Amino acid sequence: MNAPPSITLPPPDDERWVPANGIRLHALRYGLQHDATPVVLIGGLGSDTTLWVFQVAALAAQRPVVTFDNRGAGRSDKPRSPYSIALLADDVAGLLNGLGIDRAHIVGASMGGFVAQAFAVQHPGRLDRLSLLCTSVGLRGVLPDPSVFAAMVHRDGDVAAHVRRAYRLFASAAWNEAHADVIAWFVQRRLAQPMPGYAYQRQVEAASAFDGWADAARIVAPTLVLHGQDDTVVPAANAALLAECVPHATARVLPGGHVFFMEYAEAVNEALVAFLQD
Repeated sequence: MNAPPSITLPPPDDERWVPANGIRLHALRYGLQHDATPVVLIGGLGSDTTLWVFQVAALAAQRPVVTFDNRGAGRSDKPRSPYSIALLADDVAGLLNGLGIDRAHIVGASMGGFVAQAFAVQHPGRLDRLSLLCTSVGLRGVLPDPSVFAAMVHRDGDVAAHVRRAYRLFASAAWNEAHADVIAWFVQRRLAQPMPGYAYQRQVEAASAFDGWADAARIVAPTLVLHGQDDTVVPAANAALLAECVPHATARVLPGGHVFFMEYAEAVNEALVAFLQD
């Protein structure tokens, strides 16, 4: 399923299902010719590896890149047992073990930012630098309007409609219109790799229960917080709050909404490349 022309996505150097924490995670690797510290990209609620299509080429030009589908999403296993953010963080540690990676940079977006924070606390020796995009400390962060939250968690049987509705929340109308081919590709991918309703609900429950307020002070890694100023899903005020809670964090607010890393990919990629230095 080829990416549309507006996306520069190199073919992966490696694709595999990695035994991790009692399940199998579907993972893609790029830039394996580099000796630099790998970067692992952790996606948000319901997302799969397509979330990072605007980042992979820029990052893989500098270092190995790992994208993967969280437990319950994409091509990874989808157990019916309860999920938690701590469990998803241990999945990442299992992924590193399975790929033979001792230490990595971690980038997490939205719910993936919760997982990245938990990983930083639970596995500090495996982490080099931490980047937190469009995320918060969880329950005690600045919450969205209840109508936005309801639209995020509501799923009917129409997968295509759900994806299109999500991106109308995530990005501006102008971006959605200009990137209709990208949205159509996301829809096709989701239809080809459907996420069962129970698995989506398990991720919702995990994200809704996350409270990283107290643990944020235990994060010792250098941390970059990036956020879109027009984010309605995770309001931009969370960027400053995160930077206050995490000891070695700096925050930057950029233009764009919840998927500002798609809307303004060049600026985000420049920031990430500059920050992720060995």
